[in-house]
Amino acid sequence: TEQATNLLTQNIRLLENFKVMYDSLADIKDTINRNIRYTFGDQLSDRIPNPDGRGFITEREYMISQGMIPLEMNVIRKTVKALVGVYRQDKLEPVAIARTRDEQKLGEMMSIAMQYAYQQNNLHETNARGYEYFLNGALVCFRTGFDWHSDRKISDVVAELCDIERMAWDDNTTGKYFE
Repeated sequence: TEQATNLLTQNIRLLENFKVMYDSLADIKDTINRNIRYTFGDQLSDRIPNPDGRGFITEREYMISQGMIPLEMNVIRKTVKALVGVYRQDKLEPVAIARTRDEQKLGEMMSIAMQYAYQQNNLHETNARGYEYFLNGALVCFRTGFDWHSDRKISDVVAELCDIERMAWDDNTTGKYFE
């Protein structure tokens, strides 16, 4: 039917737009993955042109071909672990501060709501993991909203880290998902 054809065309356009947005983040994703490899000790796997003119080799392979012993000294991981450790030690409670006396009650209600969200989602740990990801890749994204919790049989607030490999957004950052 015509309605089904229109819906299919609309969905195909939606997927094509998403693919363009997803592909536009390829350089950022490659940089983040490289930084993570560096942090976890793989600092010689970048590919460089092969001196003999045939394709590419890793920096490690190049050093070995030159008779050198490739050594890696990982000071990045120690620094990241130390910073995240300091962050984890400082478990401050989220607090909303009212700007006027009239809004003080609203501020208290918001503080209680934020503390509940922190407890239900273990946000101290989630934020620590997000901070570690930020230190490695300079980009961290969270998803917040409401989801159904089958074990508790309620719809409740959810805040979780997002995988950058599964994300896309429009290059104009207008906040519109798709035209």
